[in-house]
Amino acid sequence: MRIRPSIQLPFGFLVAYCVVWIGTVLIVRPDGFDMEETFSTVGNSKPLVYGVMAGSAFGLLVVAAFGWWRDVFRDDRPVRGWLRWSPLIVLGIVLVTTDYGNLGNLDGEVLAWGLAMAVFVGFSEELTFRGLNVVALRKTPLPEFKVWWISCLLFGLLHLPNAIIGTPISLAVMQIFVAAMTGSAFYLVRRATGSIVPAMILHGLWDLSIFTGESGVLAVIKAVSSAALVIALFKSQHLAFDDDEPATVATT
Repeated sequence: MRIRPSIQLPFGFLVAYCVVWIGTVLIVRPDGFDMEETFSTVGNSKPLVYGVMAGSAFGLLVVAAFGWWRDVFRDDRPVRGWLRWSPLIVLGIVLVTTDYGNLGNLDGEVLAWGLAMAVFVGFSEELTFRGLNVVALRKTPLPEFKVWWISCLLFGLLHLPNAIIGTPISLAVMQIFVAAMTGSAFYLVRRATGSIVPAMILHGLWDLSIFTGESGVLAVIKAVSSAALVIALFKSQHLAFDDDEPATVATT
């Protein structure tokens, strides 16, 4: 498919993904549910799992239509210095902030749906937001620094429609900022490893620790750690963006 790269394209991906996954959730569970009790029962879990499965299918169809397989799954812009250790830093945050006691007390079937949710969230959201969106932004004249923060902003905005399916609007707005910071961590993982696959895996593990009953204290630690990583990246821009050149405008 031949397209003219533009800043509007990633916003279109965001809107389309939201329509697909929110629409699927509402079709499966039109009466809504309590988002705070998402994985307390299988009935609460299934709609969201089906939603992100649909999101995965959407992402794969778009990648296939545009022929961006290599660009989406591989990354040839490595980071330097301590940023190369960002995958281990993200994994460490996940290991420290997982409530293992609560995880072990979950019903087996509920846990299975939680695992399915983690797998498809990690796959679908990384495919769309660190895959399609990063690639689309790199095909514009934008420098990599702006590719980073715009892709993270779009990932944050993904969480606003959660208000449609039961999340209090105040919490959904807060999720925008928290998710944008978390997106920075997965963006670094993509660049540090040269592949989107480790970001998908770590994203799934990150969300699994939330889905399965993360306590308030652990949630704060996760949010603070994400913010610290963003601040550290700002302070170490020379390790990620010093050699930055605007991407060449091209059609695919």
